[in-house]
Amino acid sequence: MFIREINPLSSKLLQRIYRQSRHHQVRQRSHCLILASQGVKKGELMNIFQISYKTLYNWFNRWESEGMIGLYNKPGRGSKPLFNSSQKSQIKEWAKQEPRQLKNVSQKVQETWGITPSTKTIKRILKTLNMSWHRMRKGVGGTPPAQEYQEKKAQLEELKQLDDRGKIDLYYLDETGFCLIPCVPYGWPGGTHLIEHCSSVVSIF
Repeated sequence: MFIREINPLSSKLLQRIYRQSRHHQVRQRSHCLILASQGVKKGELMNIFQISYKTLYNWFNRWESEGMIGLYNKPGRGSKPLFNSSQKSQIKEWAKQEPRQLKNVSQKVQETWGITPSTKTIKRILKTLNMSWHRMRKGVGGTPPAQEYQEKKAQLEELKQLDDRGKIDLYYLDETGFCLIPCVPYGWPGGTHLIEHCSSVVSIF
C-alpha cells in the first residue's frame, strides 16, 4: 500500500474539503490522506477511522488513480429503492385510508406488487412524502355571530354588576363530560390539521 507525495496545491484542496464538505465520508477520506502525507502509519489510520485494511487500500488506490474525484462515492452505490414515485403515491393514499393500520397497507403492497415491506419501511416512505405521525391538535370550530356575541356579553356585564351589589350570586360553569375510553387521535397528516370542536358562543341561563 503506497501513495505518492501530495503536492502543496493538492494538500490545500484536501484541507478545504476536510473542513467544508457536507459529506461525512468525503471528509474522512480527505483527513486520512492528510494524515498519511504527514507520516501516520497504516495501523494507526485504521484505528483512527475504524476501517479495515481493504477499505484503506481502496481509499489510497482511488486517490492514486482518480485524484480528487476518488474522494466521492460513485453513482449507483447503495441499495436500490423498492418503489417508484407512482407506487409511493399509492402507498400514501392507502395510508390516508387506514392511518392506524400500516400492516394493512403492507398487505396491500404485497397483494398488488408482490413486494413484502415492513411497517418501518412504510413509515420511512411516508416521511419522505412529508407525512408525519403525531397527535392531532384541537382548534375552535369557528367564531360566534357578532350580534349574538355582543348581546350575551352585555347580559354578562349586567349580571356581574348585580353580583357586585350583592343582589345575586354569580357562578361560572363550563360544559363538560366524562368518557371511560379517551379519544386521543393520531394520524399521518401531510401538514397541519385541526380537529374542530364546539364554537365559543357565550351561553347565559
